[in-house]
Amino acid sequence: MWLDIPCNYKLNSGLPLTKRRYGRLQLLDDGTLRLMKGYASSRLGWQIPYTDVIKVDVEGRGRITSKIVIYTKQENYQVDMADKQKATILLGIFSNLIDTEQKRWYHDSTQLTHVETYNYRLLLQKDVEAAAHYGWVPQTSAAIGGQTRIAGSVRVGGLGLLATNKDLDQIIITFGRTPEWLSQNKEKVDAF
Repeated sequence: MWLDIPCNYKLNSGLPLTKRRYGRLQLLDDGTLRLMKGYASSRLGWQIPYTDVIKVDVEGRGRITSKIVIYTKQENYQVDMADKQKATILLGIFSNLIDTEQKRWYHDSTQLTHVETYNYRLLLQKDVEAAAHYGWVPQTSAAIGGQTRIAGSVRVGGLGLLATNKDLDQIIITFGRTPEWLSQNKEKVDAF
């Protein structure tokens, strides 16, 4: 599990604010975002894949707690009284994941190599998958801080690479062009 945020939630939108229940907002290793109901957190409230999330808002309620609103194309989800520090981490993860495609480095056809530093495995996984469509492949990786573990590797086709887990502070990946991209863009390569 990547993130576990104790929070309150409404049973349904028709109830007054005083009718909230305790739960936990969780971001799992596979990218699933879910709300578990109750103090034991044993009942599923809702569950969505991170790819369905189009926006996350964190609104400050106080110095310690926040309201989190998760927007998808189908529905919006809200939790209150969430730990503000963890809510800010969730916002950071999703603001990077939802980043517009035009801003991403892998669209630049003038580069042959690129080095990127990741704090979150979900962003790393998304970039590896998206970059593959633009002729990029991970070549090397290095972990910084925490304990390095091989569990939770990211796979693209037959390629596996070490990915971050919750104990790592950062992972640095060097991307290079695929042989197919290099052969198809020989004029650009010769210009370098």
